Amino acid sequence: MLKYRPEIDGLRAIAVLLVVIFHAAPELAPGGYVGVDIFFVISGFLITGIIWEALEAKKFSLGWFYSRRVKRIFPALFLVLLFVCVVGWFMLLPDEYERLGEHVTGGAAFVSNLLLWREAGYFDVVAETKPLLHLWSLGIEEQFYIVWPLGLYVLHRLRLNLYPALLVVILLSFALNVYQVGSDPVAAFYSPFARFWELALGGLLACHGMKQADAVTSRGLAEAKAWLGLLLIAGAVVLLRKDSQFPGWWALMPTFGAALLISAGSQSWICRNVLSLRGMVLVGLISYPLYLWHWPLLVFSRIHESGQPSVGIRLFAVLSSAVLAWLTYRFVEKPIRFGAGRNSVSRVVLVCVPLALILVAGIVIHLNRGFSSRFPNEIQALASFKYDPSIPYRSRSCFLLAVQPASSLATCADGPKSAPKDTMLLWGDSYAAALYPGYKYVLAGKSRLLQVTAVGCPPAVGFTPGGRRCEDIVNEVMRRVAAEKVGHVVIAARWSGQGWPGIAPEVTAAIAELRKLGVQRIDLVGQLPEWSDTLPTSLFEAYQRDKQFHQRMTFGLAGGGEELDASLRKFSEQVGVNYLSPRQVLCNKQGCLTMIGGRLDALTSFDRGHLTVPASEFVVQQFVR
Repeated sequence: MLKYRPEIDGLRAIAVLLVVIFHAAPELAPGGYVGVDIFFVISGFLITGIIWEALEAKKFSLGWFYSRRVKRIFPALFLVLLFVCVVGWFMLLPDEYERLGEHVTGGAAFVSNLLLWREAGYFDVVAETKPLLHLWSLGIEEQFYIVWPLGLYVLHRLRLNLYPALLVVILLSFALNVYQVGSDPVAAFYSPFARFWELALGGLLACHGMKQADAVTSRGLAEAKAWLGLLLIAGAVVLLRKDSQFPGWWALMPTFGAALLISAGSQSWICRNVLSLRGMVLVGLISYPLYLWHWPLLVFSRIHESGQPSVGIRLFAVLSSAVLAWLTYRFVEKPIRFGAGRNSVSRVVLVCVPLALILVAGIVIHLNRGFSSRFPNEIQALASFKYDPSIPYRSRSCFLLAVQPASSLATCADGPKSAPKDTMLLWGDSYAAALYPGYKYVLAGKSRLLQVTAVGCPPAVGFTPGGRRCEDIVNEVMRRVAAEKVGHVVIAARWSGQGWPGIAPEVTAAIAELRKLGVQRIDLVGQLPEWSDTLPTSLFEAYQRDKQFHQRMTFGLAGGGEELDASLRKFSEQVGVNYLSPRQVLCNKQGCLTMIGGRLDALTSFDRGHLTVPASEFVVQQFVR
């Protein structure tokens, strides 16, 4: 039987604490999400060692392996899924609860990563509002465990060398990861095939350890490996950011760091005197339920506060998750895994039934569209509000998504060819695309209207964070301005998200290029008002508090809007362009408009800031007056 190594539980503690700190206070550990990658290496190491030892002892069977996994994984997962179903009933709008039902089903079926991969898109809801987002990693692990035991069994039966097989898996999976992180970052993050190399790396380490079981490693070498491993993990935590291109090559830092620490073992001072501390081991023992509990508590805290909770509330959520994790480990997980009758078939069935029931519950919630009937009649209109921006924004043709190159742009021209000075071009990112329905309505086909909008590409020359894509779009804009002899250009963007005022020089350069091409009028549209959560959710939270809907509201409104508006106005005056302020149109001292004409089916925004068609038409009408 594999010898228990307390330092591995200590490494688990580091992994889970990094993830929890990143989720609760990302400024303290900007790359703390690499804790998941550390978990992957640990899991691959332990599972490979357990399976191979059982194969060598001729005690391995798939039933034995999966019964161990069921008793380890299912009980705590069931409790968390039940918790989010109950809390979600009271806190979430129907569309949110409907989505939660789908995520509950995905979590219980261990396909959360595939579900989130499918959902991912520019207008997908923010990660901080998905209570089960963190189950993506559990999905990848369990998918790995479907194929890994079978692969090891075949290799053992055929008496093949384990090293080459592991190396092939690692190299192919890592190569896919590096390729996809540049071409399709969402796939690189959620795809099991782009992540298997991390678990296989742990497997390779276990294989090496079994081959070198009797070898004596010098204490000096062990110390060097441990310190280098710790340095690699710390470097990843400090250097990486939320928007870093991850996993890719960056993932080598935490994974190799974890591998080096495991390899160093108890011969190193760090593993013996730090990772093996009683407190570290305890956190490692409860790391799985702590990982499961902390994220839903933080998400529901955020939803309740309609934005980022205070430090005190986040700290309370983290401490509560630690208490729940210990209670789960002590009174649920431990008795099921180690108590009397733990090896009986009935114990496994008893553990499987609740998770199967919660899976069915998720399906029922999803099929019943989040049970809108649970709300009083007064909020049925809000409860049933849904909005698809793809058609009014002309997604994929005139509003390019992140994976689309400039060559994907269609003609994107409305109205007859008219005098050059009457031809208008709308240029910018998604906030510019949000203005298109309004300009189309106001121009009503009387003048020619062109649209060139793309995710992540503001109207700026020399803006290259996304590679050449934004440069290519700038070139396309200038080509169309020249070809159509455009006399009027409207530039708009989510300026706060594009780094204002840092990109002011690039915007100035864009304005200069337009003037060189003969553009007579340039309008710069300021930032749209933004909400800390989606506007429907903010309205719902305000209704629960005040028992009425507010046509203007400060509750849930994101801060910094007035300062940004003033900065953009001053910049426009300096460069000599017309400034159009959506904030001046939509907001006053009483707050910002939440709906047009007092109608709940005409909200100003469907998410945190993008305009609906009625709001776009209203705003542009005010611009042209």
